[in-house]
Amino acid sequence: FGSRLKVAQGDTIEAGDPITVGSINPHDVLKIKGTHGVQEYLLNEVQTVYRGQGVETADKHIEVIMRQMMRKVKIEEAGDTEMLPGSMVDIFEFEKNNEQAMLEAESLEAVKLAYCKAMHTLLVQYREAREVLVSKPIRISINYLQKHYKDEMLSLDLVSEQVHLNSSYFSALFKKSMGVGFSDYVLALRIQEAKRLLVDTNKGIAEIAFEIGYHDPKHFTKLFKKSCQIKPNEYRKLYG
Repeated sequence: FGSRLKVAQGDTIEAGDPITVGSINPHDVLKIKGTHGVQEYLLNEVQTVYRGQGVETADKHIEVIMRQMMRKVKIEEAGDTEMLPGSMVDIFEFEKNNEQAMLEAESLEAVKLAYCKAMHTLLVQYREAREVLVSKPIRISINYLQKHYKDEMLSLDLVSEQVHLNSSYFSALFKKSMGVGFSDYVLALRIQEAKRLLVDTNKGIAEIAFEIGYHDPKHFTKLFKKSCQIKPNEYRKLYG
């Protein structure tokens, strides 16, 4: 299916080790490698984010953050405990209630079910917290672009500095979050404003080009036609 292998014939691997390039579902890691395995995987994922920015961070600092992120958990199903669905409880209270429920379980299958539910809740909590951390720089960058997309000197490097991220990592994160590349997003903002100016004002093409961040009217006209399939003056005639 087009996946790239990470292993070669003769390599020795353990159960749960990835054999193709790409992300892994933490639930699969949990099923195969257990609690320690999924915690190690999550730690490596967070470290990858920092290393992608050229930042070296000791594991113990990430472990402290992970513990704080997972300190509170949201109860989705009470199961055989007395906890209320939808409530937020301390992780120690959560584990105590689950341990008590497992001690009172009538079969090994009930113990397995209670354990899996507990780990599922922890993973959901971690994923939600990580999404908030990742989405924050994107929200900041979008807000910045809304205010400065007309600036001729606007660039990927400039915006990545605003959110304190490595430009390569920021570019990949932006595209993954927005579904479109940084340059295409800026172009869309500029073309949208150009359309408004063409319809609502009598400004010339060169003046509009300069106002939305292009010093070369010919270059602007070329980009507009590529995006809208017609030239700016033709758009004005149709909709102005």
